[in-house]
Amino acid sequence: MDLGDRLRKIREQKKMTQSDVGKHLGITRQAYTQYENGKRNPDPETLVKLADLFDVSMDYLAGRTDDPTPEHKVTAPDWATSRDKRDLKKFLGNTEIMFDGVPLTDEDRAMVQRVLEGIFWDAKKMNKRKRSDKD
Repeated sequence: MDLGDRLRKIREQKKMTQSDVGKHLGITRQAYTQYENGKRNPDPETLVKLADLFDVSMDYLAGRTDDPTPEHKVTAPDWATSRDKRDLKKFLGNTEIMFDGVPLTDEDRAMVQRVLEGIFWDAKKMNKRKRSDKD
């Protein structure tokens, strides 16, 4: 799937028109339509705006991954502190995931990381309960 296809798919999922996107970017509908049709490529600044507008990662727009989740987006429970979120990011960043010595694809790695994230939050919650029970 190329950039234009991804942009069209995301825009339709967000129930936005090409005019809506153009207005958000400060360009005409026609200019944005050229992005979706592959007749013109957005400049880097516009790509960042598109990623922010659609809440997807730049890697997803570039076709480097099929996981649209932005890297900065950490799904955390309401009780999680900023330190807990940093711990999770460090944990996931330090975890090299391989199967039979072969690195996983980006998509499989993202799936495994989501599972590890769930396990991480369960462990954090249990540890917080144990500490509060001791107090």
